[in-house]
Amino acid sequence: MDQESATLSEALETQDFRESIDWQGHQILVPPLHLSITVNKKRERWDRVSLMQEYLTKAKIAPDKVR
Repeated sequence: MDQESATLSEALETQDFRESIDWQGHQILVPPLHLSITVNKKRERWDRVSLMQEYLTKAKIAPDKVR
């Protein structure tokens, strides 16, 4: 198992894969962006990866600064 898969598996097993965000006045739990990017790369969902990376660029968040 590669390092990314091991990190993803560990996060999922420990339930350490949710972040609380405010969405339209509600607190919801979502997977951290770095896990979503990793999963979508492995599934070759390049359109989704592109959208997430575009968000990071617009928000001026360096990809390496995402947890």
